[in-house]
Order: sequence, then C-alpha cells, then structure tokens
Amino acid sequence: MNRIVSFFQTNNTLKIMVFFLPLFFLPFSGAIYSSDVLSKVFLLSLILPVFLLVEIIKNTKKEYFIFYLTKIDFLLLMFFLFSLASILFSVNKYNSIYGAYQFANIPFVAIYVLALFYAMLRYKIKDKQEVYSYLRYLIVLYFVSSLASFVGILFLENTFFIRYLRLALANSHDISIFLSVLTILFFSITSSKEFSREIFKNKTFLYFTRLAVFFSLIVLVSINFVYSWFVLLFGAIIIFCFRVKIYQKEKEQGNHSKRPLIFQVLLFLFALNYLLNFFIVYKDASLDNYLANYRQLDTGHTWQIVFSNLKENTFFGIGLENFDYAFSKYRPASMNNAVNWDLRYERTGSFFQDILICGGILLGFVLLFIVFLFLQRLKKHAKSLQKNPDLFTILLSISLLLFLMFFVNFNFNLLFIFIVLIALFVSAERGDDKKFIYYKINTSNAQRVIPFLIIGFLIVLYIVFNLKMIKIVYSNFILSKTDFSQESLIQADLLEEDRYEYKLRLAKIFAKKSIESSEAGQKDLSLKYEEKSLAYISEATKYHPE
Repeated sequence: MNRIVSFFQTNNTLKIMVFFLPLFFLPFSGAIYSSDVLSKVFLLSLILPVFLLVEIIKNTKKEYFIFYLTKIDFLLLMFFLFSLASILFSVNKYNSIYGAYQFANIPFVAIYVLALFYAMLRYKIKDKQEVYSYLRYLIVLYFVSSLASFVGILFLENTFFIRYLRLALANSHDISIFLSVLTILFFSITSSKEFSREIFKNKTFLYFTRLAVFFSLIVLVSINFVYSWFVLLFGAIIIFCFRVKIYQKEKEQGNHSKRPLIFQVLLFLFALNYLLNFFIVYKDASLDNYLANYRQLDTGHTWQIVFSNLKENTFFGIGLENFDYAFSKYRPASMNNAVNWDLRYERTGSFFQDILICGGILLGFVLLFIVFLFLQRLKKHAKSLQKNPDLFTILLSISLLLFLMFFVNFNFNLLFIFIVLIALFVSAERGDDKKFIYYKINTSNAQRVIPFLIIGFLIVLYIVFNLKMIKIVYSNFILSKTDFSQESLIQADLLEEDRYEYKLRLAKIFAKKSIESSEAGQKDLSLKYEEKSLAYISEATKYHPE
C-alpha cells in the first residue's frame, strides 16, 4: 500500500497521463464510441480527484497548502465555468448533461477533466526542470501519435487498429491537423539552442522527435489536407522570423548553429510546395466543392449562422458540440444555390466561430481576453529573448495555437495540448513574474472537508450519469407492457423530454382523435385534440429541427 501511495505522490502518474490523455481519454467529436472508450473516460474522471486526496495525505506534516494564481489562471477558470454553463443550458437536451447516458456525445466530461488536469499540473509543477520533463513527455506523445498514424493510415486501413486510432484522434483530417500542430511545436522548441539543449539532454528524445517529424510529414502527404499545410506554412514563417533574431544574438556571443535555421527553411519549402500543388491539382474544380467533402462549413455561411444564433442564444450559446443543431435551425437560404446544397455540416470554419455558436458571447469574450493577454506576454518576453528562451519558446507555441484557432476547427486533443502548454508556461513564469496572488489553506481543515467534498462530488457525478439511463429503462419497460398506448407514451415523454419520437407518436394519436371527433360532430373536442397534436409537433421540432 505504501508503494502505491508513494507512486501517486510523485509526478510519475501525472506525466504518464500527459501521454495517455489525448490518445485514449478525449475522443469527443459528436460520435457514439465503444463502451471500452467510455469506461476509460469515466475512469479518468474518478482518478483526477483521487490525485487531490493523495496530495492532501502527502502534505499532512505541512501547516498550509499554498496555491499561486495568475490572471491566466482566472481567465481559464472563467473559460471552464462558462463552458460548463453552456452545457447546462444546452438548447439540445440530448447533448447536454441531462442526456449524459450517451456521455461520449457530450463535452461535459472533457471540460471537467481538462479543468482538473490543469489544476493538478499547476499545483504539482514547482520549477523549470519539471517543465522540461513534461515537454519531453509531449515529445513522446508526438512520436507515438505520428508512428500510430503512419502505420495505421498507410498499412492498416479498414482494420480494427485504424478504427481504434480514429476513436482516439478522430478522423484523418483531425489527425492531420493534430500532427501538424505538434510538428510546429517541435520546431518552436528547437528555435532556441539553449532551450533545446535542456530538452534534449537525453539524445533519445532527439531521435524520437526526428522520427516523429519524418512519420508526420509522410502522414500529412498521404492525407493531403489543405489546412494542415496552412498550419505548417504559417508556423514555419513565424518561427523562422524569431529564429533569425535568436541567431543574430547567438552569433554575437559566438555560440550559434545554422542547423535549426536550415530545418525551418526546409519545412517552409516543404509546406509551400504541397500547398501550391494542392491549388494546381484542383484549379479546374471548385475549391468549395472539394472542401465540402470534409464536412467543414465555409467561413461566410458560418458567420451568418453565428449572428442568427446569437440573437436567440446570446450569453451561453446552444451548448458545446451542438453545431449540427444550429446548422439545421439557422441554415442560410443562400446555401440552396450551392453545388452541395443537400449536405449537412457538422463543423464550423474555425474554433472561435464554434465557441460563439455553442458557448455564447461570454465564452467568446473570455477567449479574446486570453488571446490579448498572451500577445502582451509575447511582447514582454520578446525583449528578454536571450535571458528567458524557455518562457518565450513555450509562449510562442501557445500564441501560434491561439492564432490557428481562427482558421482551423479545434478538437479536444488540440485543446488538451493548449491547456498543457499554458500550465507549463504559467508554472515556468512564476519564478520570473512576481505579479501573482497566493492563497493559503489550512491543511487540517482541508483534510477534514475536501475528502467529503470529493466523495460527494463523485456520488453526484455517478447519479447524474446514471439517472438518465434509469429513466430510459423505466420508460422502455412501461412502453413494452402497454404497446405504446397514449397513457404510456405520455409517461415516457415526461421521463425523456428529449425523445422527439414519443412526441411525434403522441401528435399522430391526437391528430387521429381530432379527425374522429370531427366526424362525430364534436367540434370543440376535435379542436382541443388538434391543438394538442400541434403542440407535440412543435415540441418535437425543438429537439429535432428536421
């Protein structure tokens, strides 16, 4: 038992989770996944609070817990809270917390896990050496993701392996974006010789990254997704500009190397070549027609949906992962003249548009504040580039991700990378930036209260995620015994308000009764049944606009 506790008391388990989290625990993209994936998601939601309990046990001899909080921490806290609020106030109940029996369909667990994971990272990381350690684990993640994608997409198509890979990293285009972002992250790390020396003290990590870049580029060529080349091209340009500045300072000190500069030029040329090739190959075809196959709506039509949605759902949006609902309800009439007028889209043109539609204007403003704050930080640390290359490099990677969110559709895997980088940056900056707030919590009080809070929270979480299933089982039992009678359908509808099928059945029953009453000369009763039928149809369209 002591060995188990000692293992959890170290950072080993948390580092392992950096490796496993995006591969196996956050495959949320609006699809129903296997029970195996669901069990791992739920397991993770139980593991993270246990970490907090173990930390309390570990600090029994200390008088206080000390938490250091910055502006970035508060903004992320608001981001998590508004995200959860948008889920609670979701227009589409099926994708809200109340429809949690299919909880791979909802982002509630993902947001909850990311929030706890960020808190644990911030609390556990004490110095820059720990920051370097977690970056090495991200490199391992990069290597494993690129290798798995390389083997799966090139050699194991239409097999169980590629199916499992896509459960973890979504479809091939999301894999492409994910690998291109990690490739840019690697090149930003190597933009500073001093920083890369700290990261690659062990040559094994350097070999891992080189192989990962090789595998990633092969996968990107194989998938040939245009937005991946935009990501690589833009990232290579920005990193090259800052690398030139670093190179000049290193040259003045007589400690410079041209190799990272050459690598970034090659990456730029590589991305430019395939981007130009993309437009040359498809110059005779409509680009919108080609990109429609990726089920990602163009920017112009998306903004029309954004404004239409904000008029009705201003503050909290329609609930995360509900864009398909918004598209069905606010679909622009001009799309009827498009080549692919009959397609239904599941994605917006960018992460920011998705946030405005699904999270509302409050979440959108928080995101803009985060962007503004990091641009300020980037300007500040650019002045002391040689003094703090580690801070600047991590900050550069975060800024690139923030910029890319306006052009690509982020998924939870990219959001995970973003959260980890922010936690590492804030933890690394703590020693240099004295503007932070710290809170002291008495250890003895925490030992008495927090365990009960965690246990209570887990019980509530279990009830919430099973209450819906209990209602479903009970409503199915009622219907099976009564053969879908009017009374049983009304009871089932009360138990499952989001099931539009029940409402349509009831609408048909009352429509039939309205016709029968009219034929019998009972006009008042016929009108009453007709009103009930129309009311049920109206309710059904709220949950299923089509």
